[in-house]
Amino acid sequence: MLQKEVILKDRKLNCVRFRSKESWPHALRKMEVCYWLRNNGYNFYTEAEFQTGGRADIVIWNDVDSFIVEVLHSEKYESILKKKEKYPSRDIRIVKTSEQFDSVKLL
Repeated sequence: MLQKEVILKDRKLNCVRFRSKESWPHALRKMEVCYWLRNNGYNFYTEAEFQTGGRADIVIWNDVDSFIVEVLHSEKYESILKKKEKYPSRDIRIVKTSEQFDSVKLL
């Protein structure tokens, strides 16, 4: 189960975290996704680290779903595929900053 794989340490549920290296478009899209998730009953962690290694932009779970969201701005799609090998869940949703946010694609 995905929840058991997240290293919580200083992470707070439903709180958006940013990294200093993130671009503005990346950070803005992450906020937009988290805002939508929270208003639609999903719990999330941002910049979630896993026991298996790696760090995801957003990890989501509720009573029904659990999945990972990666925001793609300057990062290459190939690097997401490499991350996928370390992530405990293979269910990764890609949200691109170059496209309008579409919650239907997210779910």
